[in-house]
Order: sequence, then C-alpha cells, then structure tokens
Amino acid sequence: MPSPDPPEVRVVFRRLVLPLLAAVLLAGCGVATSPAQVAPARYVEDPLVRGGAEEVFGADRVAAAWEEVSAFTLRESFREDLIDPQRTTYTRRDLTVGVVERMTAAAAQAWMAQVDAALGGDAAAQDAVRLLRFYDIEAPASRLPAAGEVVTKQHLTEGEIRLLPGTEAVPDRLEVSCRLDATLRYVEDGVSYEIRAVKPLTYRLRPAPAGYGPSWLIAEYDGSLELKVVP
Repeated sequence: MPSPDPPEVRVVFRRLVLPLLAAVLLAGCGVATSPAQVAPARYVEDPLVRGGAEEVFGADRVAAAWEEVSAFTLRESFREDLIDPQRTTYTRRDLTVGVVERMTAAAAQAWMAQVDAALGGDAAAQDAVRLLRFYDIEAPASRLPAAGEVVTKQHLTEGEIRLLPGTEAVPDRLEVSCRLDATLRYVEDGVSYEIRAVKPLTYRLRPAPAGYGPSWLIAEYDGSLELKVVP
C-alpha cells in the first residue's frame, strides 16, 4: 500500500522574463557545428544504473522504470495545449489528468492540493506544478507558430538510476534522475524566437500494485526549471 506521507517536493524555479525581442533577435541564424546541434528532435540517452538496483528489482523492472519515467517526462513537461501564450484560464482537470495516475495515492492527493493552490494564485504551488506539467507561459504578446510544432526539441540525458534501500516503514525504492533540454518556438510581432528550457529532475519511485498498469509510481519528486529566450 502507498505510504500516507505526502511527497517531498523541492523546487527551484526561475521565472521567464521576456526581454525586448528586437534586441535578442538581431543575432541571426547559426549553423550546426556539433553533435548536440544535429541530434534528433526527440532523443533519450541510456541511463547509468547504480547502487544494487538490478540486484534487488531485476534488470527488466529497472529498465521499465526508465522507460516509464522518460516517457512521462517527455509527454507531460510541455504539452502544447497548456503552453499557448493566448490561453489564460486552466482547470483542475487540465493539471491533474495524466499525472495523478502515475503517482502513489499520497502523492496524488498532495498533487491535487498543489494544483488547487496554484489555481488559487499561490506562486510556490504554481512552480511545483509547472515543474512536472508546465502551463501558462506568461508571454501575452507572443503567439503559437502558424505552422509546425511549438516544442521543437526534447533531449533527455544524464539519466541515473539507483536503489534507495528501505526501512521497516518504507519499502525499497528507486531514485531516477535525468535532465531535460527542450526548445519551444513562438512568434512575436511576426518574428520567430525560441525559449530554451533546462530541467534537471529526480523522481523517487515505488513499485506499483500488481495489475495496476505502470510498473512504478511516483512517490516524490524534486528539481529545477530554467527558461531563457534565445535568438
């Protein structure tokens, strides 16, 4: 059974401040000169496995943890319907469905409380929610591009999986850390620009009940998110 304890959430969030785009966009276009620049739009690097994780849970279950975490991170971090600068209202359903199903019962309950606080205007709660499911880009003069995707790149790297040994009260868990680098494309005054997002994340996972669906559930998470406008 999931622990009744709420999830630990440590968030460092640097809010996006859009500078005068005229100054930013004068630099022009660059040419790809490194492997990082020519990598595919969506890329997931294999993780390192440490600390006896495979010995305790088995290689297949550890591999499933990475597959589930990486898919969740890529799918939920920047959903196009939630990062439209012209959108100003959001609902509890917008910020819970698809997230709470991947959490322990206690974590899901705490997440819904965070969402309610975020929708009520609590800045710290907004940051905690945006770390997993970003919403409200806060750039009212910008627009979605007329053609093409908003999220043009997502690279998931620096993956590491390790065992968190349990106690009498808490069973063995996995800690999965990773770094997401994403690029979002917008238009302001007819000129296209990009926002680069850097998001290191750590998830602490518990095995899901038999027959649940996912093999692992998020019990805790922490991380940071930095957004920067680039030419």
